[in-house]
Amino acid sequence: MTNSSNQADYRVRRSDDKAGAGVGKGVVADFLQLLARAAHQFHTYPPTSPLCTDAIAACHAAFMALELEEPMTLRIGKRELLVQDEPIGRGTIVEQQLWRPLHRARVASVEIKPDVTLRDWSQFCPIIAASIRPSRQSPSVAEQLLEAGVGGIVARVTPRPEMFDVGAPPAAMRVVVDRERVRQSSIPVSGPAQHLYPPDKGWVRLDPTVRYESISLLDLTVLINEPAELASMLTRLIDEDASDDSGRTAALQHRYSDVVTLIGALDGRLARILFSKLSRAVLALDSDRRRSLLKGAILPSLLDGRMNGEAVLWDFPDIDLAEALCLLLDLDAASPHVLAMALDRLQLPDERRSALTPLIKARLQNGRAAEQMKEGSLANGFDGVAASLLPDPLSPEPVGVLALEEAAEGDGSSTSLWIAFPNFYVITRYNKSRLYAAAVTSLAEAIRSAYAAQATNALPR
Repeated sequence: MTNSSNQADYRVRRSDDKAGAGVGKGVVADFLQLLARAAHQFHTYPPTSPLCTDAIAACHAAFMALELEEPMTLRIGKRELLVQDEPIGRGTIVEQQLWRPLHRARVASVEIKPDVTLRDWSQFCPIIAASIRPSRQSPSVAEQLLEAGVGGIVARVTPRPEMFDVGAPPAAMRVVVDRERVRQSSIPVSGPAQHLYPPDKGWVRLDPTVRYESISLLDLTVLINEPAELASMLTRLIDEDASDDSGRTAALQHRYSDVVTLIGALDGRLARILFSKLSRAVLALDSDRRRSLLKGAILPSLLDGRMNGEAVLWDFPDIDLAEALCLLLDLDAASPHVLAMALDRLQLPDERRSALTPLIKARLQNGRAAEQMKEGSLANGFDGVAASLLPDPLSPEPVGVLALEEAAEGDGSSTSLWIAFPNFYVITRYNKSRLYAAAVTSLAEAIRSAYAAQATNALPR
């Protein structure tokens, strides 16, 4: 097998040495070869090396010698760069060090402005050198240039479409899609369409017998009919890899909010079926990812009264539901009454709630016993006193005791015990700090005292 790099011409030749090249094209070719050599130096040596700085200076001088009044546009051809539709660089260092990394980075064209600076070149060349082996997770060349503050060089990247194989959906599924389309078209539109993902990024391959001119994300949600698979497709729309098992499980965790948004936009009966499948997909996650997803998205949405939290947790088996609800006490600004609030939000039947309550209490007792063994003694200091006064989390009287440290006179500090009622949790939904809730309470007390003093002074004497 022949090594293509052995056939590349790395010599920098003058324009009159190049067969069939005009003067203008030859000068541009010389500049591009100097630019390619500078990119190669950054690939081989550190940026502070004199070889890199000298190559940048030579490239900049060659470009300034062109005395351009309009920006120069380099388009990426099949194996060469195109300047005013003239192919330049095939089989030379230009192909190896400029065309190849730009092509691999999906760059369609590069525009170089007449006022480009030495700093712009020194930022552009290492970005091109690193693009020889691009990664799906790395930012695009255009994004890297923008982040580096390069104003004299603008790269335009071609979108990389993602192809989703759907095949031939069953006739019953197509009927559901048509009904959902009719329902969506009857909903009043309040403004222009908002794209959840880049338009024209995803393409769907269907059986030729299926006559769909376009597929929306809602259509795709119905056709795929699996929330976990839908999450992996949404991940591919933002150029992240979700091909292996770990990528698919991470996709559900990262794209969970978008998945529930799409499911929630469907008809209620259809959404209930897909939420049930989403529930099974969440349970199929490994324990760490499941706990993270529960604490980060599902449980807070339940407490906030959003449908997706109740719909997903409803289909959990009782043991898994008890474990999930106990995680509520691990949330920031959680108070003892949140378990009772969560059970009320779930609207479980009386029989299931009666069966679930002992499971929750058992898990809480096991957790407290394990914590006591780990910490030695739970009843040390004010924290132990506060914990011992906490009521049953499922009690109809949701009152808790909190220990707050306060600044005292001098350099010391004091600790005060506060009785927390349900409005404590409401206040901390805005700010998770317990001190914030205490400050709000103190401010309310001061305002009430001021109004009382005003009323007293207004009384006739």
